[in-house]
Formats: sequence, structure tokens, C-alpha cells
Amino acid sequence: MKNIRPFYLERIFAKYEFNAPYLLCSSDCESISIKELLSLSSQYEKNLEDFLNIRLGYTESLGNPYLRSLIASMYNENNDEKFTEENILVFSGAQEGIFLTMNTLISPEDHVICIYPCYQSLYEIAKGIGAQISFLKCKEEKNWACDFASLEELVQKNTRMIIVNFPHNPTGYLPSRNDFQYLIDFCAKRDIILFSDEVYRFLEYDLNNRENPITDSLPGACQLYQNAVSLGVLSKSFGLAGLRIGWIASQNKNLIRQIALNKDYTTICNSAPSEFLAILALKNKDKIISKIRGIVFDNLKLLDEFFKKYNEIFKYIPPRGGSVLFATLLEGEADKFCEKVVEKKGVMLMPSTAFEFDNQHIRFGFGRKNMPEALEIFEQFIKEEY
Repeated sequence: MKNIRPFYLERIFAKYEFNAPYLLCSSDCESISIKELLSLSSQYEKNLEDFLNIRLGYTESLGNPYLRSLIASMYNENNDEKFTEENILVFSGAQEGIFLTMNTLISPEDHVICIYPCYQSLYEIAKGIGAQISFLKCKEEKNWACDFASLEELVQKNTRMIIVNFPHNPTGYLPSRNDFQYLIDFCAKRDIILFSDEVYRFLEYDLNNRENPITDSLPGACQLYQNAVSLGVLSKSFGLAGLRIGWIASQNKNLIRQIALNKDYTTICNSAPSEFLAILALKNKDKIISKIRGIVFDNLKLLDEFFKKYNEIFKYIPPRGGSVLFATLLEGEADKFCEKVVEKKGVMLMPSTAFEFDNQHIRFGFGRKNMPEALEIFEQFIKEEY
């Protein structure tokens, strides 16, 4: 796209991600090896043999039918089988899903409302197409909650799409079911497409309940509204970023078909080994997510203590979902602070400038096993500087 700007967050990662010893800002969660994934069931030898016998030819453009059926099952409550493989389109990662959905469904004459702050591509692609953008803001003074009532002021006659992301990156905000239903009803009443980035689904929690912090996930937006498109990926809650497998789900099969036609101009189809391993991951979904939750919850306890200890340096609003949070740096500029930390201690943090938000916030990531070590090194920096 000629009119698209550099992706600020990805440019920062390109500079430091594979050079800094410690990533304290990662949005993905702890990964596992192919061997570990093949070993999750009792059929390791069979899984290994099947994997080694995969033919490295083209795969089905829509995605492996069995993989799509497994994805569909995550949106079927009470075994109602509303979703089948026909409601699912598999991509090479979530980014392709965002790019093709926006380019298929949005035109230069459209108006789009997008949550803010957010992952840049959620609004940047629509902006590059030429659409007019308005922002649905998450407000720090309301614990990062969205002001859904402001949609009445933001909506226009030509509003084509509303874009949201829950659990929210970078703040960790999660709306109540009532607020989420308000959003659904708002879109349905006006026949607006709802694009719902749900890549952190299954990582929701209540930090007030230390014994059992797990809370129920919100339903996928696609489960509640005909013209909603839900985005999922194996990179975040599953910790399998290297597989590059993402998807969209919608009740509206016509939307799926339209987007699928444009996939012929990008990846055409997905990696055969990745789809095989994605099937194994989804068949062992509960085991994988349970392990990730354990890492996330243990790390959150450490961060909770850290921010209470250093409350004169940071303001901290506990997240309610996902593996990232947004802390306020009470003095100084976030970009300079983060640059100083990575240069002095090799600990990478993400400044809010990467989200075009302000220069006072820092994204912390806590989905990886080595976060306690990274936090310890970061605390050394704090002690030396303050």
C-alpha cells in the first residue's frame, strides 16, 4: 500500500528484539518446541511419524478443513454447532487477517471507529485505504475502560466498521458483559460491521481472587452478531507465534467468502507443517492454555508487588486480561527511559510512543517464563537511577 506509514512498534522490535537479552514488553506468551507439542498427547510416536510424512505441497486456500472445524468448535456454546468450517478462514498469522479484512470490507468513502490506543494496523490499514478514522478511547481515569456511550457522538451515516480489541493490548482492559453487549447492540441496530480482535481470548482473570483468578472469557463477537468478525491467533494465549497461524470467524459466510478471494493475492495458502501442528495445539488446547495461565498469574503477582514498591515512579492499573499492561511513568519521557534501560541493562520495554498515544506510558509483557529474571535486572536499573 502506497499510503501506509511505518509500523512504529515493529520498527522498535526490529532494532532490539533479537539483540536485547531480556524482553520485558513482549505481547506473546511462553512458547514450546515441536517435540513438546508432539508429546502433549500419548501418541508421540504416531504424531512424529505423521509430521515427518507431511508432503510439502500447496494446502487448501481457506485452511485445512479439520483445522477450521476445530477453530469453529471454540465458538460453539452448548454444542449448538452454529459454527462450522465454512465460518472460518485461516491465515498466516493475525496480521494477514487484519490486512485482508480491512482491504476487502473498507473503501475510501467509509468512516471507521477504532479503539485507542491499539495495535497500529487496526487503524493504519483503514487509514491507508483512505477511510476517515475516529477513535473510541480507553480512559486511564476509568481504569482504561472504553466510554461506549461516546459511540453515539462518533458514529456517522457512512460508518462502515467499528474495531475493538478485548482483552486489550496494551492496557489489559476487559469490558463487562453488559458493556460488550451494548457494543454488539449498537452495531446491530445500525448494520455496522464489528471487527473484534480477540487474540488474547482465554487469558481473562480477576486479581482480587488470588486462589482462583481465572474468569470466564467473553463470547466471541461473532457468536453474538451476524456481521461481526472475530480475529484469533495461536501467537498469544497459545504461545505458538512461530507457527504463524491465525484466523477470522463470522456467522456471515458471505463476508468470509469475500475476504477469501483476496487471500489469492497474498499467501494463497498456509504452511502444511504449521497447519498440522496447529491441529495438535487445538486438540490439546486446555493443557496449553493452563500452562500459559500459570506463567501469567505467577508473573502478575511479581509485577503487582513491584509496582506497589515503586509507586512513586509508576502508576499501575492492574490488567484484567491478556499478557500485557500499561504503566504510567510519573516523571520523564517514556521513549528516553526505555532506550536508557535497554542500553544499560539489556532489558527491552515498549514506550507509548509506539502506539502514537503519548510519551508517559510503558507497556510491560508478562507471558514468558524468564520475566522474573528480566524484572530483577530492571529493578537493578531502578535502584541505580532512583
